[in-house]
Amino acid sequence: LEDAKKHFHHRTWELYLWHVLKQHGFDPQKSGSVGPDFYFMSGEERTWVEAVAPGRGIGPDAVPKLRTFNEMLEAGEEAIAQQVPEEVIILRFTQAIRYKLMKYAEYRSKGIVRSDDRFIIAINGREATDSW
Repeated sequence: LEDAKKHFHHRTWELYLWHVLKQHGFDPQKSGSVGPDFYFMSGEERTWVEAVAPGRGIGPDAVPKLRTFNEMLEAGEEAIAQQVPEEVIILRFTQAIRYKLMKYAEYRSKGIVRSDDRFIIAINGREATDSW
């Protein structure tokens, strides 16, 4: 709960994934204090899930906030399409994937995730893209 106060979007993404798996007949299990966010079994196969919800970032590589239609109208500007900052959005996603792959290597070296286990990196890009 304390972490949810700081990382609300990330924690609700984990809960959403958990809920969807439950709705589809799986039984997700918390892995403990170390390890991926959770796992579920499909027959004899274990699938680990690492949820990530990258934000905008900070500094020059941050994803700029797109202006809404109403913001443009209030500023007296013509509401037109805006350029989507693809490069910095891709950077946010690749950084998130890179971090989770490093965690995967750590979990493998500690024997938490076995070589025959599946491993999913579930990305929610809502905060990094301004998209609904």
